[in-house]
Amino acid sequence: MNLQELYKKIELPEEVCLAVERMRTDIPEQMVSALTEPQSAAKAYHQLAGKALPMNYGLDLLAWMLQAALYSHDAYVKQGISDVIYFDTMKCFTRFVNEHKMSYGFYGFDRAFWAYRQLSLVLFRVGELEYEFTDCPQGVSLHIPSDADISIPRCRQSLMDFENFCETMFPKRMCRPIQLNSWLLSPALRNLLAPSSRIIQFQNCFCCTTWNKEDNGFLQWIYGRKDIDLQDLPEKTRLQKNVKWHLLSGNKIGSACGTLKSFDENI
Repeated sequence: MNLQELYKKIELPEEVCLAVERMRTDIPEQMVSALTEPQSAAKAYHQLAGKALPMNYGLDLLAWMLQAALYSHDAYVKQGISDVIYFDTMKCFTRFVNEHKMSYGFYGFDRAFWAYRQLSLVLFRVGELEYEFTDCPQGVSLHIPSDADISIPRCRQSLMDFENFCETMFPKRMCRPIQLNSWLLSPALRNLLAPSSRIIQFQNCFCCTTWNKEDNGFLQWIYGRKDIDLQDLPEKTRLQKNVKWHLLSGNKIGSACGTLKSFDENI
């Protein structure tokens, strides 16, 4: 596979394709390929981030990471992991640049600090959800892509497919417990949304363990960016409106950690 095929398969916007082609520079091959090894990926990211230019808004980092994605594909093929999971996982790059465009009005890439997980074969998208293998202790960290359908049937199917994937491709890995750290688990949302809402039904599938009331990451996911005064937060959806007035009243949203019980509508 070459880069042009990758761009097409992950549906990278044409404007971004042209930009990253211009920004492909002579970065040492070993530094790029190091992004695909769990032991070296974080260090390689920091080294590459030091070479990125602010004026490129992260698109130079994106160019290097997409080069690394070709090495990742070789590793997928070697392990017998399907192209469906590979391309679904690598579509994170398209999602990230599109989210940047939605938030700021132009394409950029500000998630390089995160995306080396996908490149190093520790995080996979299986259906609607993403699953990241963790150590100390062994388990799985669950992640919710911004375009995910979190209805219980879709989440249940994703989990079943992941468990089959784990058993087949990584038989020595433990696929439980599954932990989630997300604004979606914030207990505050129970006072803002109907019990029948997808978010509350999703919450019911987890045993909440901790609540970080000071985490403001939810602003990115609900409003598209965090650098907005509370008074100026948009009210385009019921969730946006309810959260805005909850915050203006001096209350918190934050994020919470929880352990998955099961994706069962009868919980």
